[in-house]
Amino acid sequence: METVYDKLRRLKDGLAKEGYRFDDKVLSLMMGKLERWHYPKKRKQGMTLTRDEVKVYEHLRNNKLNHSTVYKWFLACMSTGDVSRKLMEVTIRQRYKEMMEYLE
Repeated sequence: METVYDKLRRLKDGLAKEGYRFDDKVLSLMMGKLERWHYPKKRKQGMTLTRDEVKVYEHLRNNKLNHSTVYKWFLACMSTGDVSRKLMEVTIRQRYKEMMEYLE
């Protein structure tokens, strides 16, 4: 079974093949912005995307990856301690709702 870390590595490799290399923090912030931009109720008035953000958005759509899910993967991977360890061991499911229930 592929872990969240493997999925993020595959995403980064795919972006690198297209000539886009981003730091984890920059990519995480970009995913947060894409997540807000995609949903009109969350979008701030006049919010626009940069050229790099558009390319990342297109890459996600072409590879059938949900930008919101990818953003949650980044958040989960940035967590420390028990959650991060269990994600690496794949002992908890990789669904956001179940992860949030686990955290509570």
